[in-house]
Amino acid sequence: MNDLKVATNDEIFRTEAAKKYWVHHDFDLLQVKYLNTDKEKKFLEERDAEAKIHGKDFCKKLPLTVQK
Repeated sequence: MNDLKVATNDEIFRTEAAKKYWVHHDFDLLQVKYLNTDKEKKFLEERDAEAKIHGKDFCKKLPLTVQK
């Protein structure tokens, strides 16, 4: 009787701990992507948009004789 109660409580604690863990840990380090597909899609879109403009301002830092 007591063993069943202990096992049930352990399972409840594991489930609650897993819920708390996944609230803050939504990134898979081994696959290097977000577990939430919507969040992964949004990240990829933002990264692609940033890649298109990355380095555009670098030419403004060059001397006028070098700028084209």
